[in-house]
Amino acid sequence: MTTPYTTIANVVRTVADTLSDPNPNRLQAQFRGFAHMWHNDHNAEGRYPKTVLLDVGPDRVTELPADYVDYLVVGREQGGTVRNLCYNPALSIVAVEPFDAPAVLTDEVNEAWPTWCYPGIERAGKPVQGYGYGEYREEFVIDEAERVLRVGSLIEPGTVLVLSYIGSAVDPGKPTVVHPYDVTPLTYFILWQHCLRKKDLAMSREYEKQFRNAQRLSKKHRSKFGYAEIAAVCHDNYTLNVR
Repeated sequence: MTTPYTTIANVVRTVADTLSDPNPNRLQAQFRGFAHMWHNDHNAEGRYPKTVLLDVGPDRVTELPADYVDYLVVGREQGGTVRNLCYNPALSIVAVEPFDAPAVLTDEVNEAWPTWCYPGIERAGKPVQGYGYGEYREEFVIDEAERVLRVGSLIEPGTVLVLSYIGSAVDPGKPTVVHPYDVTPLTYFILWQHCLRKKDLAMSREYEKQFRNAQRLSKKHRSKFGYAEIAAVCHDNYTLNVR
């Protein structure tokens, strides 16, 4: 018999149902934001490096993955290997003349260049390594507000980029599993944040106290997820519309 795990969606609905609100959908939407905030902080170790391939659009822009948190390194594929790009927060997309032609990369590592192993992708059975540090103005910038990655004018539209990034502990599009020991602290966290937004300082302090006590107990007693238990929860909840 599996442990009765639940999901963020179920916890959010339960907490929202305990409050009298004329707009329960609005309340649930707000509570999901609080729950995901708690989940990402609580499961910081669940954030792990991922690698994806991105196509540069006509405007030299490509969308970031839905679970993007922070970038590690960005490169472009060239001749079966990857050239690392340089992050430039002041990047201009106005065309500029290169001061030199990009050097041709080979399959051999040039020890003068820094290298980076892109986790999760392979070529010829070997992990892909990126070389260099953005020589020759091969640059990019992350637009956090628009959640896009922009590249400089020396990178042509249609270029395949390789993005290594830190992904969120929340997996978009799938039920987010909550350990039974974490239900109580998550509930108090949602209520704490809700009262803070309402500027009900007395209740927010009380819920914060309850949250921290419950969090301590959770850390003391919580065991790790079992694969079979998580799989069962995801199977039982795959039709959920609220994440």
